[in-house]
Amino acid sequence: MTDQSNQPLTFEEHFEREILKSEQRRASIIVFLFGLAIVYFLCMFFIFPQFLIEVFGAADIFYYLVTLPILVCAYGLALRHRISRCIKEGRHVPLKLRFFNALIETSIPSVMLLIAIRFLGPVDAFASPTPFVYFIFIILSTLRLDFRISLFTGVVAALEYALIYMIYCWWPWHADLTGILTSPLPNLAKCLLYVLAGGTAGLVTTEVKNRVRASIKNIEERREVLNLFGQHVSPEVVNRLLDQKGEVDGEIKHVAVMFLDIRGFTRFAEGRSPREIVEYLNKLFSFMVDIINSNGGIVNKFLGDGFMAVFGAPLSDGQDSRNAVAAAVAIEKRVQANVKAKIIPPTRIGIGIHTGEVMTGTVGSKLRKEYTIIGDVVNLASRIEQLNKKFESSVLISGDTWRDLQDTEKEKYPTEHVGDVPIKGRDSPIEVYRLQ
Repeated sequence: MTDQSNQPLTFEEHFEREILKSEQRRASIIVFLFGLAIVYFLCMFFIFPQFLIEVFGAADIFYYLVTLPILVCAYGLALRHRISRCIKEGRHVPLKLRFFNALIETSIPSVMLLIAIRFLGPVDAFASPTPFVYFIFIILSTLRLDFRISLFTGVVAALEYALIYMIYCWWPWHADLTGILTSPLPNLAKCLLYVLAGGTAGLVTTEVKNRVRASIKNIEERREVLNLFGQHVSPEVVNRLLDQKGEVDGEIKHVAVMFLDIRGFTRFAEGRSPREIVEYLNKLFSFMVDIINSNGGIVNKFLGDGFMAVFGAPLSDGQDSRNAVAAAVAIEKRVQANVKAKIIPPTRIGIGIHTGEVMTGTVGSKLRKEYTIIGDVVNLASRIEQLNKKFESSVLISGDTWRDLQDTEKEKYPTEHVGDVPIKGRDSPIEVYRLQ
């Protein structure tokens, strides 16, 4: 995900944007709820107008019942628009403004309670469902994803309710009001419930926030791993790298490097459309990559009509040469089987494997990094692969790779000693074995 400058969002920026989206949804819910209230009171006015007058004792109650929801909806739409602009422009809503907005919204049930007192009287107003509207805003405060604001919402609800109660029910000049609905203890309990509800909502907010943060961070870490190793890494490797916090700093590793080339690809591509060529390569690479992954390797680079794979980096099970040879044999058998089944046209491949120490690590910029393997082992593996043309073979391995195999594996994968083969650009030859 990127901002308008096409720069990737950092984790904190991404998280702040998710909080704004949550605030936007909360504003939409408020507009929806009070929009329903407008429709409800309009229906009541046109269908049962006499009922409203009997209940509230005044005809002008309708204007209060409709005007307040309209004002709330207008406020909610304005707030939603402001948040949308902040998201679009990559800005944040100041914390002070968020607290002020919480104060305004939590005061809406207080205004509703004052209207109810004006038309119903204190006793009936406090007995009506109006005081429970505070809980709606306390619950919605969880979408702010901030414990402090949720707790603040509960405290504001408690203070405003307590102030209205003291003015209309508890003050000395209202001593004639008696009963459980207007006595101090039950109303004090309501105030405590508002505070507790705000605190509980805050705890829920904290849990949700931590889960969202963990999810986004996991996505960021997984994306970083995929950016380093491409999309050709098995899920098992990705998970293990994430468990190790993706530690891929430069280090010396003992690995087996494999180069694979499709023989006669230039001749095959001649006269074929780009679509046919891509479909052919996809059919080959799909099962080849799966075989590499299943044997603990990764495809480090695609080279047009081939690829370079590495076994032992970034993770190793200590059997890198065995894994590379097993993968090479499995790929060769699969190619022959697919040709025989006419899944792919007649195809020959060449594979070269060499084992040794390399330097591994990441290279690139902040925007794009790549996991790379550097060392003479890579060059030799490429040269060994090219020797397949000379020996008309499919799989050649170096003497270092052959010696790295256990005796049981040498029996499982019989080889023919080709000899010490001169390598162009090198003073000393390299020992080569052909897999039979």
